[in-house]
Amino acid sequence: LEESVAIAKQLNDPEEISVSLFNLANVIRSMGESQAALEKYSEASNLATLPQTRLGIQVNQFSTLVKLQNWKQAKEVLKQSQLELQKLLPSRQTIYARVNL
Repeated sequence: LEESVAIAKQLNDPEEISVSLFNLANVIRSMGESQAALEKYSEASNLATLPQTRLGIQVNQFSTLVKLQNWKQAKEVLKQSQLELQKLLPSRQTIYARVNL
């Protein structure tokens, strides 16, 4: 996954970089390294050009912050996610996001 991030950076494609970082963050989180995952989620969210991508990242970022009991940041991410949801048309992804938030 780190290689896919490097390739996306070479292609100068922010959305692909974001998606690759998101996937990398998910793997890091699954290995129990929540703080490192949060750093990747943050980087991925900042680079995401599509609201759907940013929303998916924010949902995982939110759940990681809740797991770490970082309530202040969790509230901020929740607020950002709710703003993203308002921009999107109803879809399976937005319904799942609403349920998971």
